[in-house]
Amino acid sequence: MKALIIRSPWIDLILSGRKVWEMRSRATHIRGRIALIRAGSGQVVGTACLSDCLSSLDARAMARFEDRHAIPPNGQAEALAQGWTVPWVLTDVRRLPRPVPYVHPSGAVTWVELSPSVVEAMVAHRQQPDRFHGVSSGLVRPPIADVHRDTVVRPTVTATSPVTRVVHAPASAPTSRFGPHVDIVLSGGNIRNKHFYLRTARSMLPADSLGGARQALAGVTITVHFEGGLTVETDVASDKMILRARSAVGDFFERTGCVEGDVVRFTRLAEREFRVERRQA
Repeated sequence: MKALIIRSPWIDLILSGRKVWEMRSRATHIRGRIALIRAGSGQVVGTACLSDCLSSLDARAMARFEDRHAIPPNGQAEALAQGWTVPWVLTDVRRLPRPVPYVHPSGAVTWVELSPSVVEAMVAHRQQPDRFHGVSSGLVRPPIADVHRDTVVRPTVTATSPVTRVVHAPASAPTSRFGPHVDIVLSGGNIRNKHFYLRTARSMLPADSLGGARQALAGVTITVHFEGGLTVETDVASDKMILRARSAVGDFFERTGCVEGDVVRFTRLAEREFRVERRQA
């Protein structure tokens, strides 16, 4: 598992949910679940999904999206001068209940490849939900505007619906390089009933994510990033092999303008993380 080294105070802002863009000087093609290291501490303190890498910001965009990168106005000129202008988008941030020590390799300044023993220790530490993860928390991320559009998604949570989060996910983002995928042709019934069938994707899904027909028999959740900016944690209703979060699927159909005959691409980003995007027929 890869771990990203982040200095204070940025690591604390990320773990608290106040910073969702980690600013770097160059782009990255890495996607999926990563670990987070507090620079200089010798400790892994959390995990996140590195879900996207955006275009470099200019001064105007840097000022506009202060709520994403958390660089204060008096520090933005310096960030621009030093080239810290490329946003790496972090979603589904999870703080470890207790930091996990690791051995820092000589010369590592950005990434560390964690040993299996460290990863096992992290898994053992992640037994309790944190403030940003799990239906029990009852919390969602605040709505944010897309970089390339001014629309704002306002997620809702009910007692029976999965937790939803808003993330940046531009419609043009390529995903075929992320991992295996299947293409699913939409029928009129799919559009009307807010679902698509995952029968051909069954081998890509964790076995425990397949739940029963009723909510009470739900499986263990997976994270699904929808093109257009919405992320949900949901399971798969195995009787029909569809995502249980139908409202999120309906939102995706509406936002992307899906019609009968279009193709939905379902891509695996990590073991329990997937992306859904529209491919026109």
